[in-house]
Amino acid sequence: MPNEENNGYLQIRATTARGALPVENAQVYISETDRDGQNTGVIASGRTDRSGLTEKFSLPAPPRENSESPGIPNPYTKYNVEIYADGYYPIENFDVPVFPGILSS
Repeated sequence: MPNEENNGYLQIRATTARGALPVENAQVYISETDRDGQNTGVIASGRTDRSGLTEKFSLPAPPRENSESPGIPNPYTKYNVEIYADGYYPIENFDVPVFPGILSS
């Protein structure tokens, strides 16, 4: 189990009208891809609130020291995000980076 201090945070914002209007009650799924390129399944999920935001998801990330050492690839963990809302096309974002101790949105 990863150390909690190595976790990063991800918060999803769902909007429409070029970002002007929030999408309430959109279903969000977060997953990872393993080294073989296979989806590992949903590791976190939630719904957007009336402002179009999800809760802040705490997700495993590599130790902060990895970003301070040359030659270490990807000092972050990549996650996949899927968003579904009635009346809208589904959205999929792949390789969303999450760094330790940082909130990505």
